[in-house]
Amino acid sequence: MLNHTTRLNWVLIAMALALAGRAALAQGETYTGTAALAGGAAGKSSVLLTMIVRRYATSAEREALIAAVKKGGAGSAHTLLAKRDTIGTVDVGGRQTPLKYAYAWDLNGRRQITLVTADPIAMADVKHEPGYDVGFILLDLDASGSGAGEFVPAAKVHVDEQNAVVAENSSTGMLRLTGITRK
Repeated sequence: MLNHTTRLNWVLIAMALALAGRAALAQGETYTGTAALAGGAAGKSSVLLTMIVRRYATSAEREALIAAVKKGGAGSAHTLLAKRDTIGTVDVGGRQTPLKYAYAWDLNGRRQITLVTADPIAMADVKHEPGYDVGFILLDLDASGSGAGEFVPAAKVHVDEQNAVVAENSSTGMLRLTGITRK
């Protein structure tokens, strides 16, 4: 049987561990990788991409985004996301774009992360077309946080039959992300 002092010590330890977990979440997660640019306005090259996620969306925030996209597509998504707090950044070659939505889930033992910005993601020498109002990144990661993904700097979004947010790319195209690692 535990005495009062021992119980109090365990409660304090549990609280310290809980606060340490919150501090780790507040520091967020950082992912880096290479976006392969082929053709289009950018020419043939690649660029370093750094994604910092300080907070992931709740189920309610995910449902609100899905409802906005179903109602009015990328324009409605842009309006909703522009009002949200910045929860991280997407850095492409030193140009930062505020991250407004990050949602993670597990699929077949892999971690999937959807990242969306309220505006097209800034890239050198790339002009964005009207109507392609958000930036979109999908990461596919193994248990160590390594993997690959897709990057659409300027996207129109819609919701598919599984209620997943899906991107349609502009003439800038979809860029392949390789060498993704969690830092």
